[in-house]
Amino acid sequence: MRPIALSPNGAAFMEIYIAPLDGRKMEKARFLLDTGATQTSIPKKFLVSALGYTEEYVQANRVLLPEKLQPTMANGERADVYKIPIPRLNIGGYEIQHDYVISSDSVDLSFLLGLDLLSYFKFTFDFDAISKDTPYGSVFLEFRKARRRDFSKMGGAFAHELK
Repeated sequence: MRPIALSPNGAAFMEIYIAPLDGRKMEKARFLLDTGATQTSIPKKFLVSALGYTEEYVQANRVLLPEKLQPTMANGERADVYKIPIPRLNIGGYEIQHDYVISSDSVDLSFLLGLDLLSYFKFTFDFDAISKDTPYGSVFLEFRKARRRDFSKMGGAFAHELK
């Protein structure tokens, strides 16, 4: 897998393809790799517009209903979020069957790639891996075959509610 360039402030962004509920072609979104987030999040607007996750579709097709949670966020406040079923994702050419992501009506969640999905990879942040394409360093991801840890018992945002 090609190295992911770090931004001047050390952030790494990655394009991920997400399967819509109705089987249409996968939709692309740009995610921030967030090692402090225990769960991957997708903004509600994207779920509705790009993935077709509307209340009508869910009811008509008997899709698993979202489960409401009230986790403690990184800022210490509680917020309403939902576990949203996601059938498949494509990360760096690897297709991953994944249970869910989180989303919210009340909180402006970003596209965050959390530890639940990062646990499928061995990843290395290398601030010395400088090149023309990666002037601030790189992140290297190596796929690990179905090796996944349960991050629900770790500290951090969303940790204690998600099981």
